[in-house]
Amino acid sequence: MEQVILSIGIALCLFALWALLRQDWPRLMRPSRKVEAVVSGHEQGWDSGRPLYAMRLHFQAEGCEHEVTDQVWRRKPTPPVGTKLMVRFPEGCPEMARVPRPAMWAFVYGCIVLMGGMLLAKALGLLGG
Repeated sequence: MEQVILSIGIALCLFALWALLRQDWPRLMRPSRKVEAVVSGHEQGWDSGRPLYAMRLHFQAEGCEHEVTDQVWRRKPTPPVGTKLMVRFPEGCPEMARVPRPAMWAFVYGCIVLMGGMLLAKALGLLGG
């Protein structure tokens, strides 16, 4: 039974890596562009009855106006409308623009790889217990 649970955990870690890399692969493999964007508003969502906010970013690239919603949701609508930020996107894909957060994404990938490695080590009998 333990091996089944460990196998499911390893499969979930691999699935999480695949889901993240599927989105990040173009960002990692293509040349990227960096442009200035302006916070044009905030999208509102809900979590346990409390509002969450994600900033909408408006920018111009490749001769067109674009607007994207940030991936990070916050409890307060910050930064204020009109704030200027830099966004990056793979060349030719301005709809994939996002605020660069390399430390956050390194932490996310690192946690998933570490968890998968620990589960694999346990499944192979390399960890005691």
